[in-house]
Amino acid sequence: MGLFDFFSSSSLSSDESTILARIKPVIADFLVVDASEIRPETTLDELGCDELDCVELFIAFAEQLNYHTPPKVEKHVHTVRDIIRTIRKYN
Repeated sequence: MGLFDFFSSSSLSSDESTILARIKPVIADFLVVDASEIRPETTLDELGCDELDCVELFIAFAEQLNYHTPPKVEKHVHTVRDIIRTIRKYN
């Protein structure tokens, strides 16, 4: 973990840090990006994630990690932190 990762992740609660650690590889594999690019403040646009990708990401979280969210909640997700907080809220 680099110094920037330490400070950007330190603002997360331990639950949120655990979720980040679990979703990061799923996001990296799905969007074909380097996991080091995925930080809480990273926007989905920066990762090349469009609306359909976001829906599919939440499906992948449900299938691979057993995280379930209500339908259409992904419309309110714009950053990795939003994903983390959405998962935390509904699981």
